[in-house]
Amino acid sequence: MIQQNKIMGFMSLIYFIIFFVISWLILMKIFSFSTYHKHFYKTLPILLIYSALLGYLLDIFELHEFFLWFLIINVVLFVKNYKRYKKQDLMEGVGEDYKNLISEEKIKETLEKSTKNTLKYFIISSAVYFLFFSATYLFFFNEHLWK
Repeated sequence: MIQQNKIMGFMSLIYFIIFFVISWLILMKIFSFSTYHKHFYKTLPILLIYSALLGYLLDIFELHEFFLWFLIINVVLFVKNYKRYKKQDLMEGVGEDYKNLISEEKIKETLEKSTKNTLKYFIISSAVYFLFFSATYLFFFNEHLWK
């Protein structure tokens, strides 16, 4: 019996890792659109639905013991991504053709404004994701307790 419980616990961990990796990859694809200010409002419903779907699936797959781990790992990865975006060298991707046509100051100013907007929408997207994911999961988890 103890051996079977260990195997079930190990399989739950494997399922959680698979669930997390797949959900993270899809989430980053959604974030690639939602953090761009022109597409933010268009992708917001997709982000809301996806967040709610993940909360529901975490409950349906009965991965309850991993709820806090899911949140903690997501927060760590979001902070890491945020810091990476913040440290990015703005002039790195600018080609020589643009540097010759437009002053370097103007390019830096435009890129700084763009980066600031991207970071702002990254934070908003992250908050929306965490709120809807957590609320959906807790709703369905508590629904089991009410029955």
